[in-house]
Amino acid sequence: MVDQKLVEFIENFVHKGGSFEQATDKLLSVGHKKEDVHEAASKVKRKRFEEIGAIVLGVIIIIGLIGLFVNKLGDKQPVVEEPKSSYVLLSEAIASGDISACDQFNPVKKNLCQKSILGELGDNNPATPPTYMSVIEQAIANNDSSLCENLSVVQKDRCLILTGAKKAEEPKIVFDPVTNQTKTEQQVFKDTIAEAVELGDTAICDQISNPVERQFCYARLS
Repeated sequence: MVDQKLVEFIENFVHKGGSFEQATDKLLSVGHKKEDVHEAASKVKRKRFEEIGAIVLGVIIIIGLIGLFVNKLGDKQPVVEEPKSSYVLLSEAIASGDISACDQFNPVKKNLCQKSILGELGDNNPATPPTYMSVIEQAIANNDSSLCENLSVVQKDRCLILTGAKKAEEPKIVFDPVTNQTKTEQQVFKDTIAEAVELGDTAICDQISNPVERQFCYARLS
């Protein structure tokens, strides 16, 4: 159980302008156990993070209400915005500093979002979208499939399909002897990857014939 006296000491120390490191060093120097001190410091840090998150959320709500009031006051027509890409939403979530904003993403982006906010990625690993995304978005916006030419084979194919320059192939139907049902090849890949992740077994990834999906499977387990 966290020693409340240690918690109060650290809170008062930091409130007066000291750092967490100075507070913990002072407690350790007078004989308190290292585990108790670090546990108390962690609780204070979590509490401060939650308080900051509540303040940020409150500010966002107030700004939203003010914007709604101003919009109604001016009797303006609502502005229809272009849907934001997942990478734009990811960047906004990271910039907000609110770790709960990461919950809207898939597991990979959620993990990236959380680590970015907590500072676990470091300066040499910025959370930025891959460059091919901007190329594809420009190609779609300008309806210019020639922009797809400098992309990798996989992303070029995807870009051509999204710009309408190439017709997407019909999904291949295969028979799954395990479930005794027919599935699309993509669904088989997805189920195999899910099984590999659940069991933590990279050998299952070797069963995937598609090299891109196989590499994605390995990446999920790394």
